Amino acid sequence: WAITEDIKGNKKFHAINTQGKTLFSASYDEVGHFSEGYAVVEKGDDRYIINKNGKKVFNAVLIDKFIPYGSSYISQSQDVYTTDYFQNGLISVTQFFWQGRSYTKTEGLCNTKGTLVLDCVWKRVYPFSDGLARVETESSSGKPLFGYVNKTGTLVIKEQYDKAGDFSDGYAI
Repeated sequence: WAITEDIKGNKKFHAINTQGKTLFSASYDEVGHFSEGYAVVEKGDDRYIINKNGKKVFNAVLIDKFIPYGSSYISQSQDVYTTDYFQNGLISVTQFFWQGRSYTKTEGLCNTKGTLVLDCVWKRVYPFSDGLARVETESSSGKPLFGYVNKTGTLVIKEQYDKAGDFSDGYAI
């Protein structure tokens, strides 16, 4: 991205190629970097994913609803992290469960169409390596446990390890 700012402080983001040619220009409040032809952008209260042509692909807020909880409400929203990026056609999604001023969160993955391929049930989803992503959950005693999922979201190695690393050349330590 290249950025220009006018006298009033309005920013304009320009997607440029390696020769400095402007591919498209748009006014955003925030932008992420491009990965696999997609970027997360923000304008006002709106967050969405754009493609390399600057076209909106899908909203970054996949679910935004309030559900009753006792005498109050919980805001249940899934937001694509603005700091994340696509890897192997997938991007990390976080689901926040708000009650008052505190929240808990779980992570999952969605594809380039905005469809969840891994439900938000994990404490953390790590980047893919050798076709598998490390996932973290907690044991009944609150201890972290690690397993691995494939690109379709299938748990291929059960969450059973106290510590786990990324795969490299078919092995993980």
